[in-house]
Amino acid sequence: MLSEEEKQELYQMIGLGALKYFLLKVEPKKRLLFDPNESIDFQGNTGPFIQYTHARIQSVLRKGDFSTGISQKYSSELKAVEKELLVILNRYPQVITAAAQDHSPAQVANYVFELAKLYNKFYHEEPILKAEEEAVKQFRLELSAATASVIKKSMKLLGIAVPDKM
Repeated sequence: MLSEEEKQELYQMIGLGALKYFLLKVEPKKRLLFDPNESIDFQGNTGPFIQYTHARIQSVLRKGDFSTGISQKYSSELKAVEKELLVILNRYPQVITAAAQDHSPAQVANYVFELAKLYNKFYHEEPILKAEEEAVKQFRLELSAATASVIKKSMKLLGIAVPDKM
């Protein structure tokens, strides 16, 4: 459980994340109409959705007793959603470069939303903690950790903090 102080910090983090993300997800040259209700939706293209995804990943990593460096040989065939996650994670450097060149934080915002959305698809389609083999479980935990890292870095570039618990 969270203490009252931790709850207040979390509420502020989510509120600021909702506002900042809502403003930054729109291309700089486009007009924007702020909708407070839309900005806090936990299901759509919002800061809280991405923050929740990061917290979800941290929870999975805690439950899986994940620690970096315990890599095992992964010999199983990659599932389609695992391949998709690897591809989108690999695009991160190009997205950052393009966003910087175009002076468009919206590119980072929309990328991190797509990443969070894809991770949630992965989370629902493939067992992580109850994977059929230990090597598969470790691979999926590593994939989860890599996703959390990119989400955190992307959101930090946007000036948005992500919680480890929600």
